[in-house]
Amino acid sequence: VRVPTPPRPATPPTLGPPPGPPRAQQPVWPRPPPTPVDGIILRLADDDVVVRGWAVDALECLVEYSDVNALDVVRAKLEHRDAGVRQTFVRALGALAAAWPEGGGGGWAALDAVRGRLEDESAAVRRVALEVLAQRARRGDGEVVDDIVA
Repeated sequence: VRVPTPPRPATPPTLGPPPGPPRAQQPVWPRPPPTPVDGIILRLADDDVVVRGWAVDALECLVEYSDVNALDVVRAKLEHRDAGVRQTFVRALGALAAAWPEGGGGGWAALDAVRGRLEDESAAVRRVALEVLAQRARRGDGEVVDDIVA
Protein backbone atom coordinates (compact mmCIF):
# COMPACT_ATOMS: atom_id res chain seq x y z
CA VAL A 1 0.00 0.00 0.00
CA ARG A 2 1.42 3.32 -1.01
CA VAL A 3 0.88 6.43 1.07
CA PRO A 4 0.42 9.53 -1.07
CA THR A 5 2.91 12.33 -0.44
CA PRO A 6 1.74 15.92 -0.23
CA PRO A 7 2.41 18.02 -3.32
CA ARG A 8 5.45 20.29 -3.30
CA PRO A 9 4.93 24.04 -3.46
CA ALA A 10 5.50 25.67 -6.83
CA THR A 11 8.10 28.05 -5.42
CA PRO A 12 10.43 27.28 -2.55
CA PRO A 13 10.07 29.43 0.56
CA THR A 14 12.41 32.40 0.66
CA LEU A 15 14.62 33.36 3.52
CA GLY A 16 15.15 36.91 4.65
CA PRO A 17 12.91 39.89 5.26
CA PRO A 18 9.35 39.85 3.98
CA PRO A 19 8.68 41.62 0.71
CA GLY A 20 7.58 45.23 0.85
CA PRO A 21 9.03 48.50 2.02
CA PRO A 22 11.74 48.25 4.68
CA ARG A 23 10.62 48.84 8.24
CA ALA A 24 11.95 51.83 10.11
CA GLN A 25 14.88 50.97 12.30
CA GLN A 26 13.82 50.57 15.90
CA PRO A 27 16.27 51.88 18.48
CA VAL A 28 17.92 49.20 20.54
CA TRP A 29 16.92 51.02 23.73
CA PRO A 30 13.73 53.09 23.44
CA ARG A 31 14.61 54.42 26.91
CA PRO A 32 17.94 55.27 28.47
CA PRO A 33 20.44 52.41 28.80
CA PRO A 34 19.78 50.04 31.71
CA THR A 35 21.07 50.89 35.14
CA PRO A 36 22.48 48.38 37.64
CA VAL A 37 19.11 48.52 39.37
CA ASP A 38 17.24 47.19 36.32
CA GLY A 39 18.86 43.75 36.60
CA ILE A 40 18.16 43.64 40.31
CA ILE A 41 14.48 44.42 39.80
CA LEU A 42 14.17 41.34 37.58
CA ARG A 43 15.40 39.17 40.48
CA LEU A 44 12.76 40.59 42.86
CA ALA A 45 10.22 38.21 41.30
CA ASP A 46 12.49 35.15 41.31
CA ASP A 47 10.96 31.82 42.32
CA ASP A 48 13.57 31.37 45.04
CA VAL A 49 12.88 33.37 48.22
CA VAL A 50 16.59 33.56 49.01
CA VAL A 51 17.34 35.17 45.64
CA ARG A 52 14.52 37.67 46.23
CA GLY A 53 16.04 38.56 49.61
CA TRP A 54 19.46 39.06 48.04
CA ALA A 55 17.87 41.28 45.39
CA VAL A 56 16.33 43.53 48.07
CA ASP A 57 19.70 43.71 49.84
CA ALA A 58 21.43 44.61 46.58
CA LEU A 59 18.78 47.22 45.81
CA GLU A 60 19.42 48.85 49.19
CA CYS A 61 23.14 49.04 48.34
CA LEU A 62 22.60 50.49 44.85
CA VAL A 63 19.58 52.65 45.58
CA GLU A 64 21.38 55.83 44.52
CA TYR A 65 21.36 54.49 40.94
CA SER A 66 17.59 54.07 40.92
CA ASP A 67 15.23 56.42 39.18
CA VAL A 68 11.51 57.04 38.91
CA ASN A 69 11.33 54.40 36.16
CA ALA A 70 12.55 51.76 38.63
CA LEU A 71 9.86 52.91 41.03
CA ASP A 72 7.16 52.54 38.36
CA VAL A 73 8.32 49.01 37.52
CA VAL A 74 8.28 47.95 41.18
CA ARG A 75 4.87 49.54 41.83
CA ALA A 76 3.41 47.72 38.83
CA LYS A 77 4.39 44.36 40.37
CA LEU A 78 2.47 44.91 43.62
CA GLU A 79 -0.51 43.02 42.23
CA HIS A 80 1.52 39.81 41.71
CA ARG A 81 -0.49 36.67 42.50
CA ASP A 82 2.18 35.31 44.87
CA ALA A 83 2.09 36.92 48.33
CA GLY A 84 5.79 36.18 48.85
CA VAL A 85 6.67 38.15 45.74
CA ARG A 86 4.39 41.01 46.86
CA GLN A 87 6.24 41.07 50.20
CA THR A 88 9.53 41.39 48.34
CA PHE A 89 8.23 44.26 46.23
CA VAL A 90 6.98 46.07 49.34
CA ARG A 91 10.47 45.77 50.84
CA ALA A 92 11.92 47.04 47.56
CA LEU A 93 9.62 50.05 47.71
CA GLY A 94 10.95 50.79 51.18
CA ALA A 95 14.49 50.71 49.78
CA LEU A 96 13.50 52.99 46.90
CA ALA A 97 11.78 55.42 49.27
CA ALA A 98 15.09 55.70 51.12
CA ALA A 99 16.64 57.05 47.92
CA TRP A 100 14.57 60.19 48.43
CA PRO A 101 14.94 60.81 52.17
CA GLU A 102 12.91 64.01 52.14
CA GLY A 103 10.16 62.46 50.05
CA GLY A 104 11.20 64.29 46.89
CA GLY A 105 11.34 62.54 43.55
CA GLY A 106 9.53 59.27 43.99
CA GLY A 107 9.82 58.96 47.78
CA TRP A 108 6.22 59.86 48.54
CA ALA A 109 4.98 57.77 45.62
CA ALA A 110 6.86 54.75 46.98
CA LEU A 111 5.41 55.26 50.45
CA ASP A 112 1.90 55.71 49.05
CA ALA A 113 2.25 52.35 47.29
CA VAL A 114 3.41 50.77 50.57
CA ARG A 115 0.41 52.30 52.38
CA GLY A 116 -1.86 50.68 49.81
CA ARG A 117 -0.49 47.27 50.82
CA LEU A 118 -1.87 47.77 54.34
CA GLU A 119 -5.13 46.56 52.77
CA ASP A 120 -3.59 43.52 51.05
CA GLU A 121 -5.43 40.20 51.27
CA SER A 122 -2.33 38.54 52.75
CA ALA A 123 -1.54 39.17 56.41
CA ALA A 124 2.16 38.64 55.67
CA VAL A 125 2.15 41.43 53.06
CA ARG A 126 0.30 43.74 55.46
CA ARG A 127 2.89 43.00 58.15
CA VAL A 128 5.80 43.78 55.83
CA ALA A 129 4.12 47.03 54.73
CA LEU A 130 3.70 48.02 58.36
CA GLU A 131 7.36 47.19 59.06
CA VAL A 132 8.51 49.36 56.14
CA LEU A 133 6.37 52.28 57.31
CA ALA A 134 7.56 51.81 60.90
CA GLN A 135 11.20 52.01 59.75
CA ARG A 136 10.41 55.26 58.00
CA ALA A 137 8.62 56.56 61.11
CA ARG A 138 11.69 55.79 63.24
CA ARG A 139 13.63 58.11 60.96
CA GLY A 140 11.34 60.92 62.07
CA ASP A 141 8.81 61.08 59.24
CA GLY A 142 5.73 62.44 61.03
CA GLU A 143 3.36 61.93 58.10
CA VAL A 144 4.11 58.20 58.10
CA VAL A 145 3.45 58.06 61.86
CA ASP A 146 0.03 59.64 61.25
CA ASP A 147 -0.78 57.00 58.64
CA ILE A 148 0.19 54.13 60.93
CA VAL A 149 -1.90 55.45 63.81
CA ALA A 150 -4.93 56.24 61.62
